[in-house]
Amino acid sequence: ESLRAGSHLFSAALKCSEAMRLDPKLPLPHTILAYTYVLQNKLEQGLSEHEIAISLAPQDPYVHFRLGQSLSTAGKWTEAESALRKTLELDPHYADAMLVLAWVLSKLEKKEEAMHYAQQASAFAPNDVDAHNMLAMLHINNNRPDLAAQEYKTSLLLKPKNMRIQRAL
Repeated sequence: ESLRAGSHLFSAALKCSEAMRLDPKLPLPHTILAYTYVLQNKLEQGLSEHEIAISLAPQDPYVHFRLGQSLSTAGKWTEAESALRKTLELDPHYADAMLVLAWVLSKLEKKEEAMHYAQQASAFAPNDVDAHNMLAMLHINNNRPDLAAQEYKTSLLLKPKNMRIQRAL
């Protein structure tokens, strides 16, 4: 989130460049730099950095997750779905990947499958406010405001001062 603020993008890019200079075989700086490019609407540069990260650590679910997250941010839903499925193939318990995949599937109008992944994420991370918020959003999209309200109430129990959730109720 702090990267979205804009002023942090340059700082993040500089730190990633320095880390890559010190050890060019680390995939993490490439994934972070890739996301900074995506946030600046430089998708091709971001994808290039993701390719490098994946080539350095092809079995690391995190690099595939970050690719899926970047593609989702760019609105490339089908490509994001593929990267996130790869993440879950490598780590079937990756709750954050399940949540982003649920969002992507909802954008692709795959409502039942989106609900499945959101429920799975909530089961793996029952104290994750984002999982409950995702379930609430999906319930609203499925015309189930009663179930959405239950999820929002759970979110408020977990994070009582969240004004966005309070407004939703």
